[in-house]
Amino acid sequence: MLQLAPSGAPHEATLLNLSIEKASRLLGWKPKWDFATTIKRTVTWYDQVYHKAVTPLEITRSQIAEYQDLQSPWLSLKGMDTKIEREEDRL
Repeated sequence: MLQLAPSGAPHEATLLNLSIEKASRLLGWKPKWDFATTIKRTVTWYDQVYHKAVTPLEITRSQIAEYQDLQSPWLSLKGMDTKIEREEDRL
C-alpha cells in the first residue's frame, strides 16, 4: 500500500528499493565494504559530528578518501581538480 506524506506526496520510504544488482551487472562493480563495515563507518560519521570532533565536511572527505584507496586507480579522484564548497564559504 502506498503511503502518503502529510503534503499528499508519496512517502519516500515506501518507494526506495536499494540494490547493487544493476551496477554489478552492467559495470562489473562490487562493493569494497561489507554490511558491518558500512554500518560502522556510518555510526562513526554521526558520532564524530555529534560530538563535534570534526565537521561534517571533514569526516566526509576523510571517509571518501579512505574508500577511494580501496577502489581501482581509475576510480580515484585524487589529484583531480574538484571543488567541494567549504562550510566556511557558505556562512
